[in-house]
Amino acid sequence: MITDYQNNIAPYQSGQFYRRELPYIMALLDKIDLSTTSTIVIDEYVHLADSEIDLGGYLYHALDKTIPIIGVAKKEFSGNKS
Repeated sequence: MITDYQNNIAPYQSGQFYRRELPYIMALLDKIDLSTTSTIVIDEYVHLADSEIDLGGYLYHALDKTIPIIGVAKKEFSGNKS
């Protein structure tokens, strides 16, 4: 198990969850050898409605689009069209 402790957590901002969470995910990923990582699964969305990206999409871009990100969310995003 890999752990990391951070201070100065940014406040939640509606529609910008990634700004709060992405730095901490990146801090954890900096502690492992990503060359042996084929996929990352997160408890969050990758894509939202109308081609918008969410935390998983920002993570994918932060990793230079080199590792696929799979987002597993518990609830359907309210803005998705069925």
